[in-house]
Amino acid sequence: MKAIFQTNENEISLDKLQNIVNQTANKEIKLQAEKIQYMMQELILDLQGEIVFDNNGKIAYKFIQFQTDRKESQWLRDKKENGNDLGKIIFDSH
Repeated sequence: MKAIFQTNENEISLDKLQNIVNQTANKEIKLQAEKIQYMMQELILDLQGEIVFDNNGKIAYKFIQFQTDRKESQWLRDKKENGNDLGKIIFDSH
């Protein structure tokens, strides 16, 4: 999941995902593509993604909604840090 957070792309290939995951593994066992595919089957559901094929017919994963939400969250954080008002909060206790 960390590898998906680290990319700003809506679509990430299995090869690129494997490179990112194994790049950060110092003393850990490097993951094979089959293991990553297995883990992605559940993660794809959690992040509302989809499995697609790139131009070469290789597996890739699309996370359009996840990346959109992530960009919106960053935008809101930036607005808040700049001191801009995000609007009035209206509270009704009735």
